[in-house]
Amino acid sequence: MRSKAGLFIVRYDDPDKGWSVQEIAPLKVESIYLSEHTSVSGTAILLAAEHKIDIWILNKFGMPVSRVWHLNPTGHTKIRKAQVIASVNAIAVDLVKHWLNDKLSNQINVLNKISSTNKNNEVQNAAEQIAFQKNKLDAIEGTLISDTAEAIRGIEGYASKVYFRCLSDLLPEQYQFKERNRSPAKDPFNLALNYGYGMLYSKVEKAILLAGLDPYIGFLHRDGFLHQSLTFDLIEPFRPKVDQVVFQLCEQSKILPEHYKIQGKGITLTNDGKQLIIHAINKRFKAKGIIGKVENYCRAAAKSMFEFSE
Repeated sequence: MRSKAGLFIVRYDDPDKGWSVQEIAPLKVESIYLSEHTSVSGTAILLAAEHKIDIWILNKFGMPVSRVWHLNPTGHTKIRKAQVIASVNAIAVDLVKHWLNDKLSNQINVLNKISSTNKNNEVQNAAEQIAFQKNKLDAIEGTLISDTAEAIRGIEGYASKVYFRCLSDLLPEQYQFKERNRSPAKDPFNLALNYGYGMLYSKVEKAILLAGLDPYIGFLHRDGFLHQSLTFDLIEPFRPKVDQVVFQLCEQSKILPEHYKIQGKGITLTNDGKQLIIHAINKRFKAKGIIGKVENYCRAAAKSMFEFSE
């Protein structure tokens, strides 16, 4: 990718037409994702910076490992101070419960949408089990997240096992899986899911920064060196949005053997496979206004923290 006359010039290998060139106006670009074996010129980076377009560098698993970002500050000192105060007070328990409650609700919504076209007692049973876990989550009381984290993680973990076991059982046999697996993925469903989560991760981090929050100061997920724990906290409610896209791709047998290849002890996406996932997720996110919802969600979190500290 390079720039010329204020436009991005992208040269890419089209499966049908061979090497092709496309000119793209910066106003039409929200983010730029660079995977392995891609290159970008300095002038293109400067053009992106001028238009406040963030550039993400993804590893072979589709996870962001670096970012090129313009220098205009997006955070506010008062909000970040409020975030630190909130993270060690009772509101942290309330926020974490709220975020995970939304995640479990969205998992139930995914199952309900599946059950509307696939009448299956297993789906209803799974939804009821997750609803029961939601009630247990609501019942947790505590003033410090350190005292309640283990119980909260146990509830979320159990609900996720029920949820993914149900999704697997409903998939065509070639897409079924025993458990969630990552880095490397060992089956097409988890491979696509991991890549989709990587795309979502970058959008959540951007929304966190725009809200003035620090992605490294988390609540449920543990703080650590170069560990964006708040990003992992706030991505949780939106994971089911990716789950639904990947489930439909597998249900319709659209992820084909040519979309992935064996690498080491697992599998990795080919370029065509990445394009398939990128197109499907971007199409759904645009149709459902997911990016706007993510940004509003992060702003609401920042507002709650700020109001608590006042």
